[in-house]
Amino acid sequence: MSREARTVIISHGSHTIRAGLGIHEVLRQPTVNLTARVGLRRSQLEGGENVKPADYLVGAILDEALRTQTAEDPVTVSWPMIGGEIRDWGGMAALWYHVLFFLLPVIRSSNSSVTLLSLPPTTITRSSSARIHKIFFDEFNTPAFCLVDSALASSFAVGQMMGTVVDVGARGSTVACVMDALMVPQSIKRCEVGLGECTAYLAGQLGRDAKVVEALSGVQEDEEAMASTSSAPSSRQSRLLLALARELFAQGHVVADEASAAAGGSGAGASGDQAAEDDDGNFDVLGALTSGREKEAIAEQERRNKELVAQGKEPEPMQTAGDMAGQTISSAAALTAENGDDGGEDDDATIRVPFKGRNIRVPRSALSTALTPLVDPSVLSKVAASTDLLDLLTPLGSSSSSSQRTDWSSTPSLPAAIHASISTTLDVERRNGLWEHLIVTGAPVGLVKGLTPSLVAALQRYVAAASAAANGAQGAGGPAGPAGGDDDGDDGPTGTYTPNTAQSGKLAPGQPSNVRALRTPDYFSDFKERVDLAPFLGATIYAKLVFADNQARGYVSKAGYAERGPAGAWSVMASDK
Repeated sequence: MSREARTVIISHGSHTIRAGLGIHEVLRQPTVNLTARVGLRRSQLEGGENVKPADYLVGAILDEALRTQTAEDPVTVSWPMIGGEIRDWGGMAALWYHVLFFLLPVIRSSNSSVTLLSLPPTTITRSSSARIHKIFFDEFNTPAFCLVDSALASSFAVGQMMGTVVDVGARGSTVACVMDALMVPQSIKRCEVGLGECTAYLAGQLGRDAKVVEALSGVQEDEEAMASTSSAPSSRQSRLLLALARELFAQGHVVADEASAAAGGSGAGASGDQAAEDDDGNFDVLGALTSGREKEAIAEQERRNKELVAQGKEPEPMQTAGDMAGQTISSAAALTAENGDDGGEDDDATIRVPFKGRNIRVPRSALSTALTPLVDPSVLSKVAASTDLLDLLTPLGSSSSSSQRTDWSSTPSLPAAIHASISTTLDVERRNGLWEHLIVTGAPVGLVKGLTPSLVAALQRYVAAASAAANGAQGAGGPAGPAGGDDDGDDGPTGTYTPNTAQSGKLAPGQPSNVRALRTPDYFSDFKERVDLAPFLGATIYAKLVFADNQARGYVSKAGYAERGPAGAWSVMASDK
């Protein structure tokens, strides 16, 4: 088996780990998707330092343990990496151990799989690099190992050696610039708003709708969720609202703006021939009748009767289209009434969403504004003050609630973090390239339609204000006034760079003239329109290039590790890879 076929790719984020074995001719999506949390039973915790990576509960084993835990021996869940910071090295080793030896066909005693690990740029330091190399060589018997930051991997995924990588995470977002195939350390900026905060904001908006709250009052909670928090009524309602908000994100109902919501926010609907078949491929009589295709419904009934005659059975009596319509619509009405819904169609104001056995009407306005915290974190102040939604988001095992530490009224927005990251580039003439090579990745990119275009639109405020000033705009309102700012006369975002050449009529060096987001090339067929998988795709490309060098200039071999030790891994600079 070739080295490429034996290569292990691991893309490790704060919330999710994606992994795969082998670099194929047609690059493939990850075969492993694992939630990056671990668990220990109370009996194991009492063992203290004797806990080994194999003792941790991970993945499906952890899920089963949570369902069957007892009061005498409960399971404690923790997240080894929170906010791009490693807090539990034992848990990290347990996650990697589970991926390599449980989810991938790697044998520890005869490990011949070279491994590439991609981590958030905030986690890679000299000390952490040495510790990671020690774990993989000493504990996992890895023959060769390469460590790369996810920002650089994402830039490889879109075929660029420079760009601004925006990783919208589960809790918070990270921005980092890549120049000349090197991540710029001083450019790392963090926004405290991520998918979790947007979910809490959406849940808060849903909680203001009396009909939604009333519909949730009859929903039964999962036993695991009930056991994880208090049984107070407010907590129960908050848990259900959060669960509904997560379901709305997962089903693709959340959109980045009202235009997208009007176009398709209610989810992908079936039409044409597909509307007449259910999920199992059976003919849907109700779908055919309600779409005006009565002849097809009657033809289907005749086909069924022929099959019955061929089997020696009595055929069913023929019915008219009106009879079938009355029966099927009555059955549908009874079903929707049983599920707690009035059975009406979706309208311009609401959509129906299946949730825990019921159909709940959700206002479209809440769906179209769910991402507001990304561009205006101050809206979370009211959520934090009036509900416990943000507290329920806090990962188990963290020392304190992030919502209590954060002053949302002064928290920088994601566009502001992008602007601040690019502004750290000393070579001002190259900043334009960073604005025009925006790489937006993270789980929300794959869940929310229009997230990237809406973020680019939000960044236009910086570009328009700076360009107007550089061209000597003299209109009322200054750089953000009628000559080049927002229509509402807003003063523009705080920290907008204003050049000293306002009278020259030309853009100053480094002034942004355009913002453009990149995507993965179409020739990566498995990754088409999947920028959320850019870190894994880029890590695969990076591994193909690095491990092809037999001189080990871009990675650490077992012989090199034995000669130089863990600290010697830091001497393998990224510029040599």
